[in-house]
Order: sequence, then C-alpha cells, then structure tokens
Amino acid sequence: MEKYIRSFCMRYDCPSDALEDILACNREIHESKESADVFDGALDSFYKQGFSGGGDVLKALDPLEKSCPKAHIFTVHLLYYICLSKALRTEYQKAGIAESVYVDSMADLFIKLQECRDVYGINGSFVAGWFFGFFRLSRFTLGRMQYEIIPFWGHEDYSKQGHILHPKDPVINIHIPKGGRLSREVRMESYQRAADFFQNQFEAGKPIPFVCSSWLIYPEQKNFLPPTSNLLSFMENFDILMTKEGEGYQFAWRLFDRWYNGNPKTLPRNNSLRRAYA
Repeated sequence: MEKYIRSFCMRYDCPSDALEDILACNREIHESKESADVFDGALDSFYKQGFSGGGDVLKALDPLEKSCPKAHIFTVHLLYYICLSKALRTEYQKAGIAESVYVDSMADLFIKLQECRDVYGINGSFVAGWFFGFFRLSRFTLGRMQYEIIPFWGHEDYSKQGHILHPKDPVINIHIPKGGRLSREVRMESYQRAADFFQNQFEAGKPIPFVCSSWLIYPEQKNFLPPTSNLLSFMENFDILMTKEGEGYQFAWRLFDRWYNGNPKTLPRNNSLRRAYA
C-alpha cells in the first residue's frame, strides 16, 4: 500500500513534507497488529457497507490516537481516505463514470490537506466527514465546482419563468472548493457539465435547478466588493431565498486560513477579498 500512497499523492503534487508525514503515519499504524487491525478494519467496514459508510467509521479510528501517538488524528483521517481511493476507482469504473471525474474529485483530498496545513500547521484533514459524499459516489467535481443531488430545502414552492420547484424536489447542490477563479466562462462550463452529468435524474425537457448555500453569495458583498468582482457576477446566477448570519465568525478559516479571535485587526489582508472582509 505504501507504493500506492506515494504514487497517488505525487499525482496531485502533494508537498514533500506532507507525503512523508502521511507515509510515516501509515508505517506507525502498521508497526503493530493491534493498530493495523483497527485501521484495516475501518477500511473493510466501509467496503462492506457498499461505499455508504458514515461517521461511525471515523469513530472506529479514534483508538489510534493512543496506540499511534506520533500520528495526528488529522493525518490518520487523510491517510484513511487515500487508502480508500484505490478501491473507489473501481467503483467509479463500475458506475461508468469517467476517469477524469474520479481524478478531479480526489483532488479535494489535497485541497483540504492544504487548508489543514494553513489553519493548524498539520498535514491531514480537520473536516474528514466532508469526504463521505465523494466516497459514496454522490458528490463529484465537474470542472471548477462540486455537485450533488439533494432535496430542495425551501419551505414553500419557488416559481421562476412559469416553472415551479416544490419542497423536497431534487436539485443540484453546488460547492465551491478553494483554488482558481470564478469567471463566468469557467462557471458556465462547470454548470453545463453538471447538468449533463445528472440529467437522467430530472424530467426531460424541463429546466434543471441548481442551489447553493455559501458565504460566497452573501448579499452584502455588493456593498464592499468592486463591480468587476467575479463573486458579484457569481451571485447574479442565483435568486437569494434566505440568508443567515451567525455570531463569532466560526467559519473565518474558509477565507482567512485561521480561526477568528474576535479582533479583526489580526486577520491577514494579503489579497483583495481578505482586505474587503477584514
């Protein structure tokens, strides 16, 4: 498995120090039968559930925090998904999904690796539960963005140009990973790929609805971003049905790569979007 881990990580230009931490984590786990049984058992559990496992699988890895003290649990979680990716490729092939979609979807492991490096200084992932969508074959990277089918979460009917969307009707949910610009051309290409990919789950001849729940479409951005901003252009792709503002800015890490300590002066301002928000 070490040879596979190395080649898989190198395919995504994994930082050399991160690769060494991941490999060291794998070696420490497999130095003892007890810890190896825990890790490999968690892999087998996911396989046996037909790639539909959940948070219980991650909890099964918790004992490794004690039995493998050199391996941070964030690194263990990332290693777990890297190991799962080998069998996942076969699942993609069985489902008739293009190899390019598999490759692009697995890139999210390394996007989250970089976030973990930036926020915690640890080579791993602190959002391990997020990956389940990719490994259950329900979420896919198609161009610049990621998509999955979910029930429409509106509490009442939504109508647009004579078409009606009812609560719980299927919609394509959009996620925007870090990296790359959100130009109109890039977005349109990605939307089209998603519409083509999921078209069999919608009635032929009718519009395919997309939804997005993200800070990237925060309505107040129009008051502090320049008119040429790609984010403002992105916002124009949607009708804003609801907004929610929380306290404490708990998701500051998504933009600033750090947790918010209550003092905006401590937030980095090394790009235009950060300066606009800080």
